[in-house]
Amino acid sequence: MAHKEQALVGLDLGNSKTCVMVCYPTDTGKLEVVGLGIAESKGWHKGLIVNLDAAVLSIKKAAEAAESASGVPVDLAYVGVGGSQKGLMLPPGLGFNAIGPKALVAHSAATLPRPMTSVVILTTW
Repeated sequence: MAHKEQALVGLDLGNSKTCVMVCYPTDTGKLEVVGLGIAESKGWHKGLIVNLDAAVLSIKKAAEAAESASGVPVDLAYVGVGGSQKGLMLPPGLGFNAIGPKALVAHSAATLPRPMTSVVILTTW
């Protein structure tokens, strides 16, 4: 099994449930799930966070369950937000992705045609 510093953590935020999954990349390029935490989502209404404290508590509960199942501390995660994206005030069909340095290099080297509506905005935070 890979080292803990190689663990990948995914956080899925939804209206009904909040999930945290801890995985390790395998030699074959797939992910091995070693821990999963699920909590009822609180503080959301139709894709909007209406109670931040309740939403944070749901995330903490799911993260603690994933940590307990995997033995890996969860302090950084890839985040997915489902639903109609009303909380982001985005029209249907428009979304965003947060990507890392390796993905940016791969994007630059890609030779597949891209639609004219595909835009990459680079930023650091």
